[in-house]
Amino acid sequence: MTVVAVAGFMHETNTFSPLAADLAAFTRPATLPGLTLGTNILTRFHGLNVPVAGAIHTLHALGHAVVPIAWASAVPCGLVTEEAFETIAGKIVDGIAAVPRLHGICLDLHGAMVAAHLEDPETELLRRIRAVVGPDMPIVASFDLHANLSSPRLALLDAAAAFRTYPHLDMADTGARAAALLHRRMNGELLRIAHRRLPYLIPLHAQSTRSGPAARFYDSCAAFEAGPGVASADMALGFPSGDVPFCGPSVMVTGTAPDCAADALARLMLEAEPEFATELPGPEAAVRQALAAKRWPVVIADTQDNPGAGGTGDTVGLLRALMDAEAPDALVALLYDPAAALQAHALGVGATARFSLGAHSGVGGEAPVEAEFTVERLADGRITAAGPMYRGNTWDIGAVALLRHEGVRVLLAERRLQTADTAVLRHAGIDPATCGIVVLKSSMHFRAEWEDIAAQIIVCAAPGLHLADLRAYPYRRLPAEMRRMPGAG
Repeated sequence: MTVVAVAGFMHETNTFSPLAADLAAFTRPATLPGLTLGTNILTRFHGLNVPVAGAIHTLHALGHAVVPIAWASAVPCGLVTEEAFETIAGKIVDGIAAVPRLHGICLDLHGAMVAAHLEDPETELLRRIRAVVGPDMPIVASFDLHANLSSPRLALLDAAAAFRTYPHLDMADTGARAAALLHRRMNGELLRIAHRRLPYLIPLHAQSTRSGPAARFYDSCAAFEAGPGVASADMALGFPSGDVPFCGPSVMVTGTAPDCAADALARLMLEAEPEFATELPGPEAAVRQALAAKRWPVVIADTQDNPGAGGTGDTVGLLRALMDAEAPDALVALLYDPAAALQAHALGVGATARFSLGAHSGVGGEAPVEAEFTVERLADGRITAAGPMYRGNTWDIGAVALLRHEGVRVLLAERRLQTADTAVLRHAGIDPATCGIVVLKSSMHFRAEWEDIAAQIIVCAAPGLHLADLRAYPYRRLPAEMRRMPGAG
């Protein structure tokens, strides 16, 4: 029986964020499971929409013996600390080196990790693995749709696959595709990767695969896979908040003759560049637009403070705009404010007190919102996700409190989390369908549920670290020829 080692190390690094991804961020993350070792991976990830789960299921179905090594992920934030990278990478490399009679390796990587001491840590991880298994060992990886892919990284792989949906509904499916590619390679098929980088950056909020140019791209990928010489045609649309020389979108085609398909897909992406430019309203304009809507719920996506892209989750531009406009029925979720959440728990339901909400990170020079709020509801922050992307994941975001100031409610949490699943609201007794205006600190993942609930969705450029207008980033490592999309009014 052939033996396959499986491991994963995922982090989407916003290099402009001051929040470091230390070892604790990987051992106790708020979203996906934390650092998991050995056979615990088999039980902990069973049935989840995570690449490693899809890979393990497929490898077993294809008759391979799976040896799980280590898997770790953290909520997107700033640079991965040296301690965190070296500890987790060491467990992966040492674990692989200890597997006898190894025939292949299947890796679950993000593709946009940056460490404090390494500009391209995923390439370094692959180099260390190659150093212990040699150049001929089949190694395949799955990547996030937002991967910033470097050519040296892909040169160390035999094949690769990337998510094709944003919101990421196909994470487990992508892991399964990567495992199938590894199976083909171990059976003697001489696969290689053709890589093409594009000369422009795409704002995260413009990368939806449900409509627009990205939807066309992925339809084309399927068409190319039906042709000869192509085993997998993929595009990584990039993570623009990573200040590295290889930041940006890429085409990645695996096969026995992948170059023609890679060239054609790159041409399609180049021709579509103007379609990614957008102009987003600021907080006051977004609130006026929501108040003028004929039907509710209206969702305002607070994309620049999305914790899923490294945002601090504590900015208050939209909260302030709602209160200034005296919105009659509005909710802001999820505001990261440990002190206020614990204050509410100490006061108890029904208490009214003065709170100082948000802005503790100092992003954009903001000041906290100071006002009288009533504690409407308290919760323990232990949530089981139910939406199509995160279904089955269990989250612990600490103390949760729902506060109200006149017509505006604020859902607070002790730990930072993207509001990507309606279970976050339901946990606090909120029925999404009965809401008026809902501010969600998310860029895209919320759409997996809210597109069926909301009468209208407005993407807003309120204060935050994840900039929609890419011209405003103070890049230092980005090549001068890389073009940046506008994204805010």
